[in-house]
Amino acid sequence: MAHTLRTSVKIVGLFGIGAVVSFGLAGQPASSEEGAVTACVNRLFEHYKKFAPEARARVFTDNVISFYSDGEVLDGPKAHADDYVAVAKIERDFTFKWTPQRIEIRRDLAWTVGELHWASVLVEGNQPRSRTVRSTFILRKVDGQWRIAHEHSSKYAEPK
Repeated sequence: MAHTLRTSVKIVGLFGIGAVVSFGLAGQPASSEEGAVTACVNRLFEHYKKFAPEARARVFTDNVISFYSDGEVLDGPKAHADDYVAVAKIERDFTFKWTPQRIEIRRDLAWTVGELHWASVLVEGNQPRSRTVRSTFILRKVDGQWRIAHEHSSKYAEPK
């Protein structure tokens, strides 16, 4: 189950079994489950824009952990909530564009990777800020709803 087909290759790894994975450009999800996975990730960003801490917390599993390329690790819902409040104190007017490039679903586990463009305005000095990162999300289906269990974002390497 993946976005519009471009190329298919066989991989073995993340799910512990061989799977044919489709690589595609941004497009419409190929299935309702892919649409639900995409919607879950998009809700995370919508809650940033609206500063909705309680709603944002429901996007995560109880044991969520996130790793970032600057070395920061957020382990558990409280760490995510504290970080969310801290970011809101220094940045405002968030905009996000997440372009999923691949989605793979097996039973109650989903994996998606894509490009995230994030823009905001720094509260102090009113300076615009933007960055583009490669983001990976691992989701679990909990009580019939997709929730983010793991997130990782990495900056793109600087050209030499």
